[in-house]
Amino acid sequence: MTLAELKAEIDALYHQGCRPEFEVQISAMTGRLSNNSNIGINSIGRGIDWDGNRIIIQPSESLVEAEFAKRYFAGHRKDDQKVRLGR
Repeated sequence: MTLAELKAEIDALYHQGCRPEFEVQISAMTGRLSNNSNIGINSIGRGIDWDGNRIIIQPSESLVEAEFAKRYFAGHRKDDQKVRLGR
């Protein structure tokens, strides 16, 4: 998604009646049993260096909880798990 596409989506939400105080969240694989597995946003900004042409959204917490990831990757090769978890 580009910045222009994001702006168009947000503009459309305003026209649909979403109010400025609505919290923006990110859908996440938390493995929680509750109906809310969304994560809040800590910040948004322009990347630096090789990410200078990107807008980076920082979640307020990890998008994949460790216990969920452990269960998800059970049976996968350890090398695959390290790559997918960014280790």
